[in-house]
Amino acid sequence: MATIQFDVPECGRFEYNSLTNYITKIKTENSQGQTKQKDCELTSIVWGKSFEEYKKEMNHNLRSLVLQVTRYCNLRCDYCAYSGSFTNMLPHAEKNMSLEVMCQSINFFMQHSDNSEDLVIIFYGGEPLTEFENIVSAVNYAKRFNRNIRFGISSNGVLVNQRVIKWLSENSDVYLTVTINGKKHDLYRRKIDGSGSFKIIFDNLIKIKTSYPDIWQNQIRLISNINSMEEINDLRDFYLKKMKKIPSMISKLNFDFCDESVRKKYFVDQEKENTLLEKFADDYVRTNDPFLSVLYDKGIDMIHNRGLCGENTPGYIGSCMPLSWRLFVRVDGTFNMCEKVTDKLNLGDIKNGYNYTTIEYLYNQLLNFSNNKCRKCWAQRLCLFCFQDFLDENGKLPMSFSEEKCKKMRDDIIFYLKMYIQIISQDPNRLN
Repeated sequence: MATIQFDVPECGRFEYNSLTNYITKIKTENSQGQTKQKDCELTSIVWGKSFEEYKKEMNHNLRSLVLQVTRYCNLRCDYCAYSGSFTNMLPHAEKNMSLEVMCQSINFFMQHSDNSEDLVIIFYGGEPLTEFENIVSAVNYAKRFNRNIRFGISSNGVLVNQRVIKWLSENSDVYLTVTINGKKHDLYRRKIDGSGSFKIIFDNLIKIKTSYPDIWQNQIRLISNINSMEEINDLRDFYLKKMKKIPSMISKLNFDFCDESVRKKYFVDQEKENTLLEKFADDYVRTNDPFLSVLYDKGIDMIHNRGLCGENTPGYIGSCMPLSWRLFVRVDGTFNMCEKVTDKLNLGDIKNGYNYTTIEYLYNQLLNFSNNKCRKCWAQRLCLFCFQDFLDENGKLPMSFSEEKCKKMRDDIIFYLKMYIQIISQDPNRLN
């Protein structure tokens, strides 16, 4: 077999045949905390651009606008960040974004995206289809700007009726993302009265699939939540046999900042989970299964498109800079960097614009944090932590950070490094 070389930028080059020893070595170091290898220590860690350059991007390069059109939801999923069980997010409430604020947000977005060609406006909730008429009006308003805009609606699928389907058929630039979880759907996603939501959502989707194949093919995206890898086989059968469509995303439930009672309900045996994760990874490497690709492609992409840097060059902060490309507007017109970050963070509002003081504070805090905590870590240039992971429940960036989280990220990177090497050793062209 030909020798395959693999770049680990901060630690030099390793031949394929020595990678197993290298992974064993860093696994040992990983269990003891950050590596003490001198040759892995970075001179510094920097943002990709100065704060002044990022300010220019905020004012001219926005590409994505997410509108929280309502905080109300017609489901009560206890694992949901807005369920009331998470200390970093405000719970569901009967509060809606007015059409005026929607249009003001679109105005702001257009004024701050003049250097961007392809734009996305996403309607988010709660359940956004409870505000369907305002969404229709907002889409019509945005189209007056004659920009290249795609529109997305993140929905639970309960309110997908004939009126919604007809509107989708008239607006091919609108896509609808619906969460459906197959066999265990009703365990997770229940209505306010406690009954399951699966049958309603499934019937709505099948109606589109059967009667409107163009909409189904081009405008419907499906995503799924799982709590355990034990669900994968049933989920794959459901999507391939019932939906006959591969989901766009499969995400594991996240219980950061969550009540202990919910954590206990969704407890999984981590040792068993890791075994299954390895098993399905082997299947993915061997077969290139499109369904499993949804689970593993992002990690493989992280390795394949890693930055290659020379010796004695700085590392870069992997997190996206707040508001450099995406703007999240809450129902009251206040700004956040995205829908996943704590509700306690306020980065401006539709009336006064950006709060540069807070944004620059976050910029400097993460810079200081990275230089204090990450320079000696072998995994720094492959690390995908973002502000969602760093910020506490009050929107502050602490100078101490859970070593457990760092170890989990390093374990994940090792996991994907091994998969990547297996793939390129079997079929280098596959990664093209």
